[in-house]
Amino acid sequence: MWMDGQDIERAATVMGRYAPDALPYARFLRDWRDEVARAGGRWDGASPGAASARDLMILLHRAGRAVRLRGTMPSDGEFRASLDPIKAAALRFGLTAPDIEEPVAAPPMR
Repeated sequence: MWMDGQDIERAATVMGRYAPDALPYARFLRDWRDEVARAGGRWDGASPGAASARDLMILLHRAGRAVRLRGTMPSDGEFRASLDPIKAAALRFGLTAPDIEEPVAAPPMR
């Protein structure tokens, strides 16, 4: 599942509203896209920077479906494992991998 810039922004908005545990991963992807762009890279399926984020994009797509009750939410372990190819690409290409924010639990309902 390919995500362009608008898809990434939409994922961050949706996760922020409905799946706060997945929000840090949507922000990580957004920050990675920005880092690739700052380095002069393209954000398309053929670029190494974007290709390294393929697994994370798939998981965010799954999370979006889960929010709409059409699937299961990926686990934190799945999300964390999807960051490894991005971190490896950052190292290989001399880029800075984004920091991951720790998930924040949703406030209790009153």
